[in-house]
Formats: sequence, structure tokens, C-alpha cells
Amino acid sequence: MTTPTEYVPPAVWTWSAPNGGQFANINRPTAGATQDQELPVGQHPL
Repeated sequence: MTTPTEYVPPAVWTWSAPNGGQFANINRPTAGATQDQELPVGQHPL
């Protein structure tokens, strides 16, 4: 099996800014927490 000598990686998809509208920011392609903050602690354990 031979491998090509010049490897070209595939293009990386980047998210372009939404075009606006009322619901433009509810479905962003990011997952997880967007801020690091302390969670509130109540009186009763879970």
C-alpha cells in the first residue's frame, strides 16, 4: 500500500455569525458551560 507524499487536510468548518432575527441565538453550535461560576448551595441535600 502506498501513501501519497503530499497530505492535504480537509477544510475546517467554522460557524458564521447568524443573520439576525428573534431566534438567531438559541441554537448555537457550542455545548457545555459558557461561564465558570459557583453553584448555589441550598439547605437540603439532593
